[in-house]
Amino acid sequence: MLGKTSFFLLALIAGLATSWLNRDRHLPQHIPPYVDLLSMTARDIASLLENNTFTSLEVVNEYVRRIKLDDRSGLGLHSILELTPLSTLVGIAKQRDLERQCGLIRSPLHGIPLIVKRNMATDASLFIKTSSSAFALRNATAVHDAHIVAKEREAGLIIIGKANLGELNGFKKVAELAIPLATRSLLTSFHPCGSSARSTTAVTAGFTPLALRAETQGSISYPASFTTLYGLTTSTGLLSRSGILPSSTTFDSPGILAKSPWDVAALLTEIDGVDPRDPITIESKPFRLNFTHHLDASWRDFRIGVADKEWFWSIFPGFFGDKEDLKDEEKSLSDLVEFNKNNSASSQSKAQAYLEAAINQHLSPEEYKDALLEARRTGLEEGIVETLDSYNLDVLVLPAWTGMSIYATWAQAPTATVPLGKYRHGKPYGLGFVARLFDDGKFLQIMHFYEKTFPRRAVPHRMRVKIWQSFLPRKYLGSF
Repeated sequence: MLGKTSFFLLALIAGLATSWLNRDRHLPQHIPPYVDLLSMTARDIASLLENNTFTSLEVVNEYVRRIKLDDRSGLGLHSILELTPLSTLVGIAKQRDLERQCGLIRSPLHGIPLIVKRNMATDASLFIKTSSSAFALRNATAVHDAHIVAKEREAGLIIIGKANLGELNGFKKVAELAIPLATRSLLTSFHPCGSSARSTTAVTAGFTPLALRAETQGSISYPASFTTLYGLTTSTGLLSRSGILPSSTTFDSPGILAKSPWDVAALLTEIDGVDPRDPITIESKPFRLNFTHHLDASWRDFRIGVADKEWFWSIFPGFFGDKEDLKDEEKSLSDLVEFNKNNSASSQSKAQAYLEAAINQHLSPEEYKDALLEARRTGLEEGIVETLDSYNLDVLVLPAWTGMSIYATWAQAPTATVPLGKYRHGKPYGLGFVARLFDDGKFLQIMHFYEKTFPRRAVPHRMRVKIWQSFLPRKYLGSF
């Protein structure tokens, strides 16, 4: 028979064990427990860094812990393809903390982590690859940073890794086979959609407050809509495209994913500017400003038109660009097609036909130019700008999950996405906006006022998993 002391000890142990098993395993370990990275914006983190609630080193360690907890294990979100080596991250974070202590604040985003897309060049000092997730380019490293990557690093941000990505920006679905591509939304069982789906999952999951992306059509607006994020695809020319492996050298444009319009505006302010390696950026010079200082507006300042869904229809452009900023793995499109044919794991996708079709097309330079002019005419004279001018509108609004992004691409116009609601089965959806070339500042004003007017964006409940639940097979975690 147990004595009173033994019984008391057993009861105490059982109580402590129960308390521990019911503890949320996502509670921070490197930063104060009340800091919720699921809802924290970059602006929130900047404020906490400023008042010394935690350091850049501590918050970087916490983000890395969460990635290891639920990206390749735990919930198995598969959003991050490659992390910057921890020793490198620690060194950079310590340097940012030392700069802060010495009064050197590079920008409002100093010491804040972010992820970039796998097709954006990062120099060898980060020890991460730049392959556009092509299996044939899996060991490729960049000679130097992409222009916008260099600018964000100069602003004091910390690249913690590169997001998972369908091969060649989603044109093939195999990727590098390092980890599966079965990225899942935290808000439903649906895939978030698009080549930036993994980035939106990473931001929504609290793996990073910011993501730097590039879009040909829909890569930012679609997944942002389905993961309750704010997304901005910039006007072509506002951000440099040099150092980014493109799907289309004509239509691609970088963009930003974040949890608040201020975050988008702050990052955009730091990375815009003229780049001699991308001459089209010269056209944006009159439109450069500190976007965070120009966010205040009201609904009466804008004329917003609702676009009929039939107005936007979907045509896939299907152009491919060059891979100029890589070393070690210099390959032509023909080399890539041949490599895929000889590697069964990399040739299973039906989208391999896109690559072969690109080789077999025989458009002359004149025919290609005519096709581009026709696309621009459709996007401008018969599409976005014609409609905006005819009705004296500032922007058009419509569901973000439409062919809007294709017309915007043809017009080289900006698009924005804001969170709105959920379908009956729980899948989120957002509103999409499209405007004239270089009206990105108006977008940010509308997004900022929208945030103040509408309810707060949803935070995924699936990330709040108790310790005892983590012992269950992964397939059961979605129930919680």
